[in-house]
This record gives sequence, structure tokens and C-alpha cells, in this order.
Amino acid sequence: YLSALLPPRAASPLPGVVALLDHLDASGVRMGLLTGNLSGSARLKLDHVGIWPRFDLGISAFAEDHDDRREMASSAVARCAGARVVVVGDSAADVLAARHVGVPVLITATGPEQRAELEALRPDSVVDDLTATEAVASWLLAQLDVDRAEAE
Repeated sequence: YLSALLPPRAASPLPGVVALLDHLDASGVRMGLLTGNLSGSARLKLDHVGIWPRFDLGISAFAEDHDDRREMASSAVARCAGARVVVVGDSAADVLAARHVGVPVLITATGPEQRAELEALRPDSVVDDLTATEAVASWLLAQLDVDRAEAE
């Protein structure tokens, strides 16, 4: 059903997403997904914009893991086996999930809530979008304690 709702031609991810994924990948960061979508729906959506293969499903969590985003985050963090985790999201649910598992959170003001609503939840960082690749990547790598000199 969802595939019938997608536009007939490939779309693009939001501005800055691919550049950020490239940067993090080049730095050796494993990237998982934490989404309220079922895995099949997530795959359709992210395949449609060409980024599904960029994510490690072994450290991801989807709606079939739990109906509460906070518990999905618990599952994802457990799958990371002690590795540092940062949540990058666009909703209040993402902030609450990160707080539930005690990890830093970067929120983009590209989702359903207004920036002021997101800021009121006190995420660690709020950006309008992901187009400031270098600044966003630097912040994320610092949270993950990735040595930039080693990564480059």
C-alpha cells in the first residue's frame, strides 16, 4: 500500500542528509535507524530516496520492536553493545527517546514540531537542517569521541 503512495520517480533526501552520511561513513561511524515506522515501510521510504543501504540494520530499531519510541531506543542501544550512541532526529519523540537511554541528541527543525517546541525539551543541539555538514559532523563526532585526525 505504501509503495503506491510514493511518487513514481525517485525523490531526494532532505538537504544535507547525503553529505552528512558521507562524512560520517568516511569517519568510520556505524549508523543505525530508530524510527516509529515498521521496517518494511522504512525501507520503502529510504530506498525511494536512495539511502536505505547506508544504515546498519543490526543496530537499528523499528515499530515492530516496540510501540514506544523510548523502548525502541533501549533496544537499539542494547544492540550497539556498549558503543557510544547519539540520536539524530526531528521530533519530540526523538528527544524523549534519547533522554530515556541517556544519550546525546541532535534535533533538526524539519519535522512535525516547531523549533521552539523542540528547544523547550532541551535537546543537546538543535539545527534548522543538516546543510551545515562540517559543523553537524564535528558535533556528532565529538559526542561519539571519534578522533578526527584518525578518521581522516
